[in-house]
Amino acid sequence: MNLYHWHSTVLENWAKGDIVVMAENVEKARDKVYDQFKPLEDGNPFEDFYLQMLHVQEDEDFLDEYVKKLDLLRQDLNQEPTVVQTGVVCIRGSD
Repeated sequence: MNLYHWHSTVLENWAKGDIVVMAENVEKARDKVYDQFKPLEDGNPFEDFYLQMLHVQEDEDFLDEYVKKLDLLRQDLNQEPTVVQTGVVCIRGSD
């Protein structure tokens, strides 16, 4: 198994986030990330308070905003990941 690493716009806060996945191949790594995409779920890595608010209020913009977020994830994962074969990943955080 390898570690696959993508710089992530969808996880951006003050700086780009990182997606790191251990999987047998890049396709399975991408599948694992898509399986985790649950922005309405508390504590989820993709949790999005704005989407949660729109969903609770049944706002007509919810679906458009959800699709935008999913498209950002697709853009992230469409990039070729860095394959980490050493088993060590160091990620510097933002201020």
